[in-house]
Amino acid sequence: MQIEQERSTLGELIHAAVRRVIEAAVEEELAGALGADRYERETTRRGYRNGTKERTLTGPTGPVPLTLPRATLRLRGLASCQSQYRHCRS
Repeated sequence: MQIEQERSTLGELIHAAVRRVIEAAVEEELAGALGADRYERETTRRGYRNGTKERTLTGPTGPVPLTLPRATLRLRGLASCQSQYRHCRS
């Protein structure tokens, strides 16, 4: 019995690695901003996750599709605001 392995080009492997690294970095940054990891209950939590959003990063090797988290942050003295990545909109 012969097992067929899925063949990938170097560009596809680079895109997959870039996607994993960026998504992991954004998840870690969001966990720090919220004060809690996914599904974690903390009294010091500074906001809540509210889904994901599809984005496309265009680089020298072509477009890379990304799935990035969204969150609502509670800021001291201000109304809560929607936050995507590091941007805050009121």
